[in-house]
Amino acid sequence: MSRAIITTGTAKKAAKNTANYAKDNTQTLLILAALTVGGYFVYQALKGVSKVGGIIDEVTTPGSGSGSGTTTPGGNTPPPANSGLTITENQASVIARILLTAMDGFGTDTPAIFNALRGKTPADYHLISQKFGTPRYDGAGEGMWPAPQRGLTDWITRELDNNEMAQLKNIIPGIF
Repeated sequence: MSRAIITTGTAKKAAKNTANYAKDNTQTLLILAALTVGGYFVYQALKGVSKVGGIIDEVTTPGSGSGSGTTTPGGNTPPPANSGLTITENQASVIARILLTAMDGFGTDTPAIFNALRGKTPADYHLISQKFGTPRYDGAGEGMWPAPQRGLTDWITRELDNNEMAQLKNIIPGIF
C-alpha cells in the first residue's frame, strides 16, 4: 500500500496552481460566487415564507398549536376583565413568533405583520412585546453577538418603511 506524502514542494506547487487557476478564471469564479450568494438569499426568503405560513396554519387550524386543549398556568387563561387584553399569554407568544419570523432573514413579510397586529389593543401589543423579548437585530433579522438586542417596536420601525408605518398606525392606533 502506498501513502501520499505531501512535501513542502508539493504544497507550494498546489498553491501556485490554485493561484494561477484563480487568476486565469476570475470571471468564472466571480459568477460562481454571485450565484452561490444569490441562491442562499433565495433559499432564506423561501424558507422564511414557509415558516410564516406554517405558524399561521398552526394558529388558525382548530385543534392545533396552543389551542389544542392543554393549558399551562396563565397560558390560556382568559385575560382579566378590565385589563384591556383581548388575547391570552399563549396567543401573545404565538403572535410574537409570527412577527419575528416575518421580520427575520431576507425581506420582510409586511402582510404577516399587519395581519398579526390587526385588531389588537395597546394592552395586547404590550403583552406581545413582552413575549417577543429582545432578540439581537443585525439589520437583516435575528443576529448573533455583537448585534444589539432590540425590542419589538424597534424591530418593526427598522423593518417597515414610512408608508408601511403609516398603514400600521391605522391598524393598531396609539402604539406607533
